[in-house]
Amino acid sequence: NRWGDYSAVFVDPIQDVNFWAMNEYADLPSGVDRWATYWAYIEPEFAPVAGFEADETLVPLGEPVNFTDLTLGMPDGWEWAFETADPANSDVQNPAEILFTEEGSFDVQLIASNVLGVDTILMVDYITTSTTILPDVDFEANKTVFCTDEEVTFTDMTAYLPNHWEWEFEPSTVTFVSGTDQNSQNPVVVFNEADAYNVTLTATNLNGSADLTVNSMVFAGGYEPYFKETFETDSYKTEDWTIENPDGDMTWENYEIGGTVPGHKAFGIDFYNYFFFNERDRLITPPFNLENMSGATLSFQHAFAQRYGNYTDSLLVYVSDDCGNSWTKVFYDGENGSGNFATHELIDGFWPEIADDWCMSGWGASCIDIDLSNWAGKANVKIAFESVSAFGNPLFIDNIEISQFVGVNEFGESEADLLIFPNPADGSFTVELGSPENYSQLDLVNHLGQLVYSTKLDGKNKIVSIHPEKDWNTGIYFLKVSGTGGIVTKKVILY
Repeated sequence: NRWGDYSAVFVDPIQDVNFWAMNEYADLPSGVDRWATYWAYIEPEFAPVAGFEADETLVPLGEPVNFTDLTLGMPDGWEWAFETADPANSDVQNPAEILFTEEGSFDVQLIASNVLGVDTILMVDYITTSTTILPDVDFEANKTVFCTDEEVTFTDMTAYLPNHWEWEFEPSTVTFVSGTDQNSQNPVVVFNEADAYNVTLTATNLNGSADLTVNSMVFAGGYEPYFKETFETDSYKTEDWTIENPDGDMTWENYEIGGTVPGHKAFGIDFYNYFFFNERDRLITPPFNLENMSGATLSFQHAFAQRYGNYTDSLLVYVSDDCGNSWTKVFYDGENGSGNFATHELIDGFWPEIADDWCMSGWGASCIDIDLSNWAGKANVKIAFESVSAFGNPLFIDNIEISQFVGVNEFGESEADLLIFPNPADGSFTVELGSPENYSQLDLVNHLGQLVYSTKLDGKNKIVSIHPEKDWNTGIYFLKVSGTGGIVTKKVILY
């Protein structure tokens, strides 16, 4: 009507029977702009369609089971029957603590009723009790890469009704906090030293105990380089990259681009559609543990073209060794018209599509290497990429690397001795050694520095075939062969 009142009705997406009605109306008309909303949840009544579920259907003998009524049609009467259980019958809607007293599989029946009818459902062999089933241990952490002294919460996800838990960490340099301890179901833990920790949970139910160990599950103090982020997958979301966007406007995003390998994505900020000057946004890495490094270098690729000749957007890089509490500026640049920072000539509208649009080749600036040697030997190191807006063209960064080396792409003095094909590989790949007698060990690590494959070399065979395991993620790996011929390392890309 003339004041913009409206109503809308939505079918409940869960069970497609009940529905929601919402009505907004002008509480005070004539430009006062005070609005009100009525809403209602409507359950139509009809002859019952009986249904139910149990919280557990396979339990150790001696553990009770709880039932939830799922009947449609607004029932007001319930008759439950539980084979060999105590109690054997119930007339409440959601019976709890039903104890099946024998081992085996047993029926459960529900008769639901209201004034419009009656319906019966019989679930044959619905509940199974066992004297042998042990806990199926599983757990997760709310973060896997973090600074020392951060709190980490572990959540038990063990099946088959555990009633006792024992947590172990290797190394053992942890502190339990928030009133939890090693026997809590969901402990909160602070890791006191920078290291990769193995985590073991032993869970016990009425039948006995089982355990699970996850090696290098969490990285206190940060990732140990070599590290590379290509932004080709969503791994950056789970690896604790963070974005600071003070004005809530345009900020760093993952964009489709061209011109870099191994794929077609890079992080960037769209200054072209960012209509404010001197706004600052930060893209912040997860923490890194550089304790075992004598030197370190940050390398990354960038693409940018100046839009207006008299001013420019810019990029700053900061480093923190206290998990982001304080920062040191290590890089600042913007284009001055000479190609000192831009990778493409002045243009109104720029988006990288080919390699020449980037710092690797073509017009303008080279790629950026930043010495991090002042932070070598330290943990809890974070890096922030800060953009400063000037209504120019978008700025992109990609293939961010932290290593002991400058501009890591391929390294090793005897690269001709090591061939990998196909590379990139969609599955298995082959390693060919030019001088097999010079090498005795082959290792493959992921971009987090975790060893995923290792084998001894016999010094005779030139060919080694590697077949990825199911849990190997797509992305960049580093294959290293070592022996009397030295150490040779090359990238392997799995997609």
